[in-house]
Amino acid sequence: MKSIPIVALLLFLLPFNDSNAQQYNIREILEKIDKAVNSISEGQFTLHNATSKISVGEDTTRRDSYSICFFKQLASDSSVGYQLASFRNDGYKQVYNGNALFVLTPWDKTLQVTDHKTYPNEIKKLSNDYFFFPFFKYLNKSIQYFNNDKLLSKVEILGIESFNGEDCYKLQAGTSQSSDKSKVEGYYFISIKTFLPIRQLVKFESIIGR
Repeated sequence: MKSIPIVALLLFLLPFNDSNAQQYNIREILEKIDKAVNSISEGQFTLHNATSKISVGEDTTRRDSYSICFFKQLASDSSVGYQLASFRNDGYKQVYNGNALFVLTPWDKTLQVTDHKTYPNEIKKLSNDYFFFPFFKYLNKSIQYFNNDKLLSKVEILGIESFNGEDCYKLQAGTSQSSDKSKVEGYYFISIKTFLPIRQLVKFESIIGR
């Protein structure tokens, strides 16, 4: 039996820049992505997370959630670099003001406070949390990892695909991880208009049993 959970992380941003759709090589696209991402220092966006599980002979299950997110660059903060806020549709809330992280969990009605000075390592982990850290900036870090002579050939432009009415470059970066019983594929969707990463699609495929 094959079980294929599919995670789609979708990003809707407020700011837009005009840009003509043109043909670019991979390095040019990656450089334009980096420039576009780094030009934004504060803003608000809605992050949608959809997880689907497709099993042979079973009904498909799907879970959806979304978060309203805010960010503002904070030059004095070397751990995260931003003030952050995230309000999920189920009531889960996170706020980081540069001094402490506040997490409200509505199901047990608790507020957890993590002080930056007392727990610096915990605060640093926020930059790797794509549900809290600005999602398009998180994706850019992953994409720019390949922006060098040694790894650039591992990035492939699969074509142009429309998402939510907006044309995007569909990229696959890195070789799909696979084994006899599992396979992982990851894709990035880059807005042709803004060169911002607005969607990530990750497919996990596993074979259970014989």
